[in-house]
Order: sequence, then C-alpha cells, then structure tokens
Amino acid sequence: MKLSQRLDKFLFKCVERQKYFLPFLSWFAIERLLFRRSGIIAVARAALERGDVKTTFRLCRFSAYLSASTAVEGRVLIASMCRWLAEFGFLEEALGYYSELDGDGGAWSKFAKVEITKFAFKFALYGEQYQRYIRQALRSTSSPKQVYYAIRYLHMLGALQKGVFEELESRALQFSRKNPYSQRMLSALLNVRPGMGLGRPDWLDDRRFRELEGGLSFAVKHRFMDGMGDNNSSLYADEDTSLHFFLEKNLSELASVISDPAMTIGVVGNSPCEIGQGKGEAIDSHDLIFRFNFSVAYDYAQDYGRNTNYLVCNVSNLSRLVSSAFPPGLILAGPDFLDFPSNIGVLKQAVAQGVAPAILPKSYFVELAELLGAAPSSGMLLVYFIFRMRGSFQGVNLFGISLTDQVSDQPGAANYFRKSRPSFRHNWPGEMRLLQELVSTEDSFDFDSFKKMQLEKLRNSQCITRDEFRPLRLKLVGDHSRYHCGSAAVVSFIKREMNVRGVVVKDDSYDVLIVNGEGSMHDNQDDFLYKMKAITDAKTKNKAVYLVNSVWQNNSNEYDDILKSLDGIVVRESKSQSELLSKHGVNSTVLPDFSYFAKLSADASIDNFNNEVVLTDVFSQDLGSFVRFNGTYLKRARYLDMRDYSWSSLVASLKTARILVTGRHHAMYAACKAEVPFVIFPGNTHKMEGLFEAAGVDIPICRHWSDVAEAIDYALSHRYEFDRLFSWLRAQDPWRLQV
Repeated sequence: MKLSQRLDKFLFKCVERQKYFLPFLSWFAIERLLFRRSGIIAVARAALERGDVKTTFRLCRFSAYLSASTAVEGRVLIASMCRWLAEFGFLEEALGYYSELDGDGGAWSKFAKVEITKFAFKFALYGEQYQRYIRQALRSTSSPKQVYYAIRYLHMLGALQKGVFEELESRALQFSRKNPYSQRMLSALLNVRPGMGLGRPDWLDDRRFRELEGGLSFAVKHRFMDGMGDNNSSLYADEDTSLHFFLEKNLSELASVISDPAMTIGVVGNSPCEIGQGKGEAIDSHDLIFRFNFSVAYDYAQDYGRNTNYLVCNVSNLSRLVSSAFPPGLILAGPDFLDFPSNIGVLKQAVAQGVAPAILPKSYFVELAELLGAAPSSGMLLVYFIFRMRGSFQGVNLFGISLTDQVSDQPGAANYFRKSRPSFRHNWPGEMRLLQELVSTEDSFDFDSFKKMQLEKLRNSQCITRDEFRPLRLKLVGDHSRYHCGSAAVVSFIKREMNVRGVVVKDDSYDVLIVNGEGSMHDNQDDFLYKMKAITDAKTKNKAVYLVNSVWQNNSNEYDDILKSLDGIVVRESKSQSELLSKHGVNSTVLPDFSYFAKLSADASIDNFNNEVVLTDVFSQDLGSFVRFNGTYLKRARYLDMRDYSWSSLVASLKTARILVTGRHHAMYAACKAEVPFVIFPGNTHKMEGLFEAAGVDIPICRHWSDVAEAIDYALSHRYEFDRLFSWLRAQDPWRLQV
C-alpha cells in the first residue's frame, strides 16, 4: 500500500471518530505536498457508499480549500448525495445540507441556490415557502441552469408572473453562452411566452439564438420559429398543429363520455390490496375501465380483470406503446407536455397506429398541487378529473387504490405486478385524506374548504430507516468499450446514467444489474448465453435487472419466464420489439442505440474529409466477419477505422464528408449524429432494417457491392429521407434508469 493511501486510511479513521481539525489540516498538507487533486474526494465517496452522509458532507465541504478542481468534485458529490437521500424519502435532510451551504455565502451559496431550485422541481416541493425562495433567489442569479429550472417550476404551478418573467428574460439574455444550460434556458424562455400572451421576441432574430435545443412547444414552433406571425392560417397544415388539435379533441370527447351519468366507471389502480379478492369479473362489467402504467397483467385477471378502455401513463413510457397491443384510449399524465413536449416522435407513431391520446387539463394539476404541496399522482389526477366532470362518485368504483402501501411504517410495494417503492414526488398521506373526502362528498365541490385541510403538512418522509440508508449499488454486464469508439460511447452513456442513480460496483454487492445487450442477443450465441446467465442469477437473488440497448433475434424460449420478470427491457429498433412480443410474450421499449445519446466533446480532433466519400469495412455473410474491399469502385474513397477515433472525433469528422459507405451499425449512428447521408450494408441481425422501420423511413439496404454506385446516387438524391430519419432520432428522449 502506498504511503498516501496509508495516510488516507488513517485520516479517514480519525474523521469517523469525529476528530476533524487534525485530519483536515493533515489532508491539506498531503494534497499540497503530493500534488494530488482528489484524494479527499475518493475518501468522501467511500464514506457515501457506506451511507455515512455526514462524513461525506464535511469532507466535500472541506475540499473547497484544497483546489478549484476538488471544489467542483465536492459539489458534484454533494448533489448526488442529496439526490439519493431524496429518492429514499429523506427530503428534509437533503434540503438541510443545501441550506447549510446557502448560509456560507460565496460560491457555496450560489451552488446551493441552483441546486435547491432544481431539487424543488425534481421532487415537486410545491409549498408556498419553496415558491417564495425560488422567486427571491432568481433576483440575483446569473446561472442559466437556475433560470431553466425556476421557469419550469413556476410555470408548472401557474405562478410565473408576466412582469417577473420579462425582467428575468432581459437579464438572462446577457448570461454566458458557453454554459451547457444556455440552450435549454432559451428554449424554456420561448416556450412559456405564448401562454403569457407574449408575441415573438426580437432576440430570436439574433443569429446567436437561432440554433436552439429540441423540445420547443407546439405554440413556439408555429408562432415564432418561422417568423410569419401569430395568425398565419397556413400553419394549421403542419403536422404538429394537427397533433395539438387532435389532443384537444380527444380530451373534449373524454370529458363528454365521463360526464355521462349513465356510464359506469371502474378505475383500477396498482395496489396489491385486491389480490385474492376475486373482483376481476366485477371490474370488467363497467362501461369504462381505466388502468395505469401498463398494468394489464393477465396473470392477475381473476382479481384485476382483463378489459381496458383507457390507459394512463407517463410521457416517458410512450415508447412502450409502439408495436404493443394496448387499448386505443390513452391519457398522458404530463401537465406541461404541451409547453415542454418530449417523445413527440413516438407519440406520432402511436397515433399512426390508432392510439387516441389525451392530456388532462393543467388547471386540475395546479389545484391539486396547491392542496397537496406536491405533484399529484396519476391516479389522484384522474380521479379528481372524473370527480370534477361528474360532480360526485355516483357510478364510479375504485379498485387497487388504497394508498396504504405508500403510507405505512415501511411503505414498499406500490404495484401488484412488480416490486417497487413509492415515489416521493407525491404526498401519499395527503392524497389518502383527500380521496376519502372526495368519496364522501355529496354536496357541490368547494375548493376553499379543501384548502383548509392543510394536506401539504401531511407529506410523509421515508421508506426505510435512516440507519438502513445507503446509495443504490449498480453493476454493468456487457462492457464492450474496447471494441471500438461506438461501443465505448454506449458504455460511457450507460455508466453516466448509473452514476446519477447510485454507486457503480464490480462485485456482487449490487442492488441493480444493468445488462448492455448491444449486438449479443441473437441466435443463442455464447455472449447471449453468458448475459442470460447473469440475468438469471440476479433475478434468483431478487435483484432489479434491466436489459438495455439490445437487439433480439432468433433466440429460444428457454428464458421467457425470466424475461417477463425483468424490471425493464429496451431494444434498439422495432423488429426486435416485435419478436420479443410475438415469440416470447414480452413487452419492451424502443429507443435508438445509446451511442446516439453519448456526450460529445466540443474540442474533439477532426479529420477533414473535404466532402469526399468515406468508407468503412462491411460484414461479409459468406465469411461471417467484417472485411475491407479493395480494387473496387471506391478504391479512392477515404477509409476510416473506428478503432482509431474517439466517438466525438468520429462524429465531428463525418460532418466534413459527402457520404458514408459502411457496414458498421455504430458508424451509421455516427453519420446520423453528424447528419450526413450514408449507404448501409446489412449486418448479422435485423438491427439496420428495424431502425428504419421504427423511424418510418424508406432507406434501402445495399446488399451487393456491385450496387454501391447506384446506392450512393440514391442516397444523395433522396436526402429528404435521411432528414426524416435525423428528425425522428432528434425527437427521441434518452434512456433514463427508473428504479
């Protein structure tokens, strides 16, 4: 063991024994003498892994005295610590640490104000005291990140005043454009303008603000981005406008149906309270049946029924609708979806398949948020909407909505069909009390009387005892980063998401197993068997398991039961999704290959291809491996080897190319990220064809080398097909691990 490691171990023991002055002083000397930058951060991280948040906080706070870099690392670790505390329900403790830093002044105070604003938005802290804090903190901020989350937060609650917004916008335009949150901040400023009665801003004509990040609202796209004004009738032909009107039409029809007193309504929640009660037949006898979050589990039909007229789900679950046999009625639980849309491409696909989505009115969300001091759950929002439409619960029956699972001494199982823990964005005790009041209400609704109940104060705290707390431990199987830069980009993205959710480990002490399927999961090959064994072992130990970024083709049915027990499956294209459903009876989500979402470096080195044709190797079906062609039509083309590039460098370099000819799946994705047309040869699975099917584009596969000249001509003359693919990819939201 090195001397520095021995000293770290000794000083860490001193800290554990609550002796701080000498260890901190010694650490300061060690860091300076040994020219180290992060020794104290490594020890702080080790303390956090064991759940010792107080030691972590003290060490990170002290790190600011060592160097600028350790100060940044310390702030990042504190943010992770507070987020993990909040996810287990220790909201007040997490806020306490931020408040302590806010009182320090200087850089720590600026950091705390930004993080408290983000924290309040992420964990739905909607009490009046939080709203006052965020408004006050905005007066002196120079942080695009803080402005972005403050706008989202106040707009969600209908609490963003016009005068405050205009003053904030004026200052925000002077912020540094180098901040990574600048684009998101500007998009947010645009998105809320139409709802506040504000027109197209003059600053949008400044070329510095032209390339805004995706996620612009429907109204912004149609009223501002083309520069044609607010009342141009030609905008109604736009497909996004049509989708907007379709959503409004569906909501109107939904309200009309629910309001009909002759209709009997069954709302089926996910609580396990109905198991063994045999209510399935009674549930199915209702005229309208609502369910939540894909909970149509036929294994429980005797207790929960089979029929479904409307499915209520979060926007993040939209990908699971594509190619899935779910009912045509869909209700999205996203109160600000119209102003801050996500997964638009997937929603359009669902509509094309006959799904009729509606979004519950934001006004009801605001009313419930005011009552509860938190975001209402999807179930509470739907039940409240039904109550407001009908005026009472006559003819309405609730099943699986006891809420006692979330508010017991040890709240845990929130779903009858899978293991989970309750979300602490919601005020479960308050919702239980409000639901009891609504069910017993016979007179007309009186909002003010409900406000007097002070449900906000009932928000519960945690799902485990404080002594049991430690961050989630996550393990990755399927690290293929040494293969080439595309695989490295995938692993980089997955690990970044894992680090957000918890601590990455390599041993068997994990709570969650992430399996990167990539190109392994086909034809029962050795890599497939290895990964399925790891999955089976993890499920045998009752661990959470996610199979992500995967192909699926020509595998046996041996593992069907294991696949159905997984906590999430994400495939890269629609053919794999269809095969999982048709052959194995397993649902999955479609997302692009994770390399597409990998972070790109702005200062990556660039090979200038001078608008030439660029070539990689292709897969030979005869040889069963990748080969490079010589002495052909493209013998003068620029050849690139993906192993010689970083992902950022490959994408940046391809932007200078005329076209890419490749048989590499990840090279194709690099071209998509660079938005350069390509000719693609087939691989050893249906991954190329499946992507084009999912995106709904007509891009042919070049199957013979003799056809490459014709294929290049086709690609260059059909640029619009590639633009449709690039647009579809941009509209996809990146994978987020939801444990």
